[in-house]
Amino acid sequence: MVSLAANAFAQPFAFTKADAAVGISHVYGNTNFMGGGMAWFDYDNDGWEDLYLAGGNLRDALYRNNGDGTFTEVGVAAGLNITNGFGTHAVTTGDYDRDGDRDVFLTTLNSWPNHLLRNNGDGTFTDVYLEAGFAGEVAWSSSAAFGDYNLDGWLDLYVGNYVDNMAITYDSVGIVNGFAHDCRPNWLYVNNGDGTFTEVSELLRADADTGCVLAVTWSDFDRDQDVDILIANDFGEFIVPNQLLRNDQPGAFQDVSVTSNANVGMYGMGIAIGDYDHDGDLDYYATNIGLNHLYVNNGDGTFSDGTAAAGVEDIWVRDGFYTVGWGAAFVDLDNDTWQDLLVSNGHIPAAPFIRNDINNPNRIFRNNADGTFTDVAMASGMDDVGVARGLGACDYDKDGDMDVVFGNIDSYYTPGEDKVSFYRNDLSGGGNWLGVKLVGVVNNLDAFGANVVINAGGQSWIDEVSGGSSHGSQSGSILHFGLGSAGLVDELTVYWPGGRTQVLEDVLPNQIITIVEDTSGIVEPVGLPGFSQGLGMQVRPNPVVSDTRISLELPAAVPSARVTVMDPSGRSVALVHAGALAAGRNDFLWNGTDASGQRLVPGTYLVSVELGDQQRFVERVVVVR
Repeated sequence: MVSLAANAFAQPFAFTKADAAVGISHVYGNTNFMGGGMAWFDYDNDGWEDLYLAGGNLRDALYRNNGDGTFTEVGVAAGLNITNGFGTHAVTTGDYDRDGDRDVFLTTLNSWPNHLLRNNGDGTFTDVYLEAGFAGEVAWSSSAAFGDYNLDGWLDLYVGNYVDNMAITYDSVGIVNGFAHDCRPNWLYVNNGDGTFTEVSELLRADADTGCVLAVTWSDFDRDQDVDILIANDFGEFIVPNQLLRNDQPGAFQDVSVTSNANVGMYGMGIAIGDYDHDGDLDYYATNIGLNHLYVNNGDGTFSDGTAAAGVEDIWVRDGFYTVGWGAAFVDLDNDTWQDLLVSNGHIPAAPFIRNDINNPNRIFRNNADGTFTDVAMASGMDDVGVARGLGACDYDKDGDMDVVFGNIDSYYTPGEDKVSFYRNDLSGGGNWLGVKLVGVVNNLDAFGANVVINAGGQSWIDEVSGGSSHGSQSGSILHFGLGSAGLVDELTVYWPGGRTQVLEDVLPNQIITIVEDTSGIVEPVGLPGFSQGLGMQVRPNPVVSDTRISLELPAAVPSARVTVMDPSGRSVALVHAGALAAGRNDFLWNGTDASGQRLVPGTYLVSVELGDQQRFVERVVVVR
């Protein structure tokens, strides 16, 4: 370990509460004292991360990043009036239909249906929950996350459900001393690849959890390059503790909660993922009423409790009142290479034996680079006393440091603190940094579940692209690596789901790089898929970052053919080939530009092949930055 005294880049945190300055003013319509979920994602593919905020009983909000440090709220124009009054709770995003833009899944409180908002690619969303196969599924859903569990390139969905029927227990003199709620089983939806999902939790033995879920995430805890399921359960001491479902390909989950030591009984609220100790595996942090829990990954399929040793208990008892943790995230806030820990705290009405303080300031734990943390929330000005729930981090202004949002849900004890809190990171004098954006090709386009290992400055550590964690929230998907004094990333290795790796060397710092999944090692079939009798078309790689190959296989020569690229309206934007084609394989390179040589705006296009006036084939292609 590197000592803090030797770490010249452990700078004081410098955050500015900037909601008004950047144009964010969002009030959550409180429902059952929960919710406040959010997601950072680039909904309009303009290269800037936007912010989606759940609205509870009010309309959800979508803040478009203007690229100049400010936002514009576009929820009405985007079609989010459909969320008004539905008690939206958690937000997660992912390109479930592989059309090149992020879609949104929303969970709702009580007995409202959830929502799947398909991104139409024009700045608007359409709720396709029913036609996507979710009809009849209604529960108090508290959390959801996208992940490709079966490695077919299509994002699947895990939905955590909460209380079904409430029941409490009493001691001999009639004082509440526990809980005996019935909880709804969770749902695992497999993506059928045609815009629909099928609920398969019983088939895959992933329905064993009948706990009251408040947080769920997909994560490759054992580094076997497939995603597992981690679950934080409320009332875990009395009903079902936290759980870990290990993904055992091909297509079954094993409950390893007990053997891995993941079965901590607590009031599980949120989950953070990170390699805080630079040992090359992913550790986890679960929030609670009272003592939170740091799961230290031992690298052998088990965890140790590192909470007290690391100093991240986030607990005090003042006049018998506890703290309450909700959202959480491991984020390197000062670019010293060591991930710090953010925790959103907030009061909730509770039974007398778990009564908690109305003054629950958020926690910012600085990583001391020796396995311990120090709470610097007050010194950094981030000890927000709003009633916080969700939490998400993102370098929204691309200045090389991570900014933070706390999802406050109410101000019933702190007047004026009911709005979402946006903290801009104004770091000065911190270390170098690197942003890494991954684009899947064979894998899911968002690269959820991929791990990146950095070697720089004599150190090595890992991070993961996540389809949602924290409490009902999703941080930005561009991985952020603080590099300290390192002037070069010696080696960067991407561990793609499914087993492939991709290595880059000598990467310069202080930039955001895009890495598209390399499929060159994949053996293509002799006959192109999807057609019979030796006739087919294939576009690889897809999405298109630089060059792509358009391959045609023909049973006989064609004297006249046209290969064009069209926008979604059918307007031709580029001519790739016009003329004769030979029998067998025909290959053409296209670099994502239009007829004038200009790079196309990111989005979905169509590659059209016309074989004289006899046949026409169309393949969808996604252009990214």
